[in-house]
Amino acid sequence: MTQPPDPQSPNPTGQPPHNPDPTNLNPENPAPADLDYQSTSPFGNAPTLLLLATIFNFVMAGLDFLYAIAMVGFTIFMYFMLERIAAVPPPAGGSPGPPLPHWFPLIYGAMAVPALGAAVVNLIAGLKLKRHSQGAWGWALAAAIVNCLQLWCNWGCVVPMANGIYSIIILCQPRVQAFLRARPVEPVASFPVAP
Repeated sequence: MTQPPDPQSPNPTGQPPHNPDPTNLNPENPAPADLDYQSTSPFGNAPTLLLLATIFNFVMAGLDFLYAIAMVGFTIFMYFMLERIAAVPPPAGGSPGPPLPHWFPLIYGAMAVPALGAAVVNLIAGLKLKRHSQGAWGWALAAAIVNCLQLWCNWGCVVPMANGIYSIIILCQPRVQAFLRARPVEPVASFPVAP
């Protein structure tokens, strides 16, 4: 014989509770309603995309600066090596060889100039994006174009080109442009600050 349902119980009908989620193995505690994980920001994920572009620009500025230093060092090394080779006397009874071109190390020094320029453009773009200041979009686009055109191919042509393509793609998105045009929100102090 079945017992009548207890009116004091959480389930007065005597039926097992409805479990809308079949993966929830605890029918007494049904799963919560679906949560909406959409962003509350009107700009979507634009801040995150620009943060990544900022980081990439700083990394490329560092790599370009290191490449420029390496090329200047190689220029100095080549110059002294050519001077040392030119100081060696010709073999006994032989004629001296043709003079070595002293302009040859300048080829490596000339490769340091565009690398240093790219480092400066990437650094300015990264700082402008980080501070969300005026002209950030233009500097970031200039850095992206410079990164795509790095013909001296430092650290493999893939890294600067990938950074440039990523930056161009995100800078062309309307929500990113709207985010860069918007005034940055001042952070709220969590404790009183003396004036």
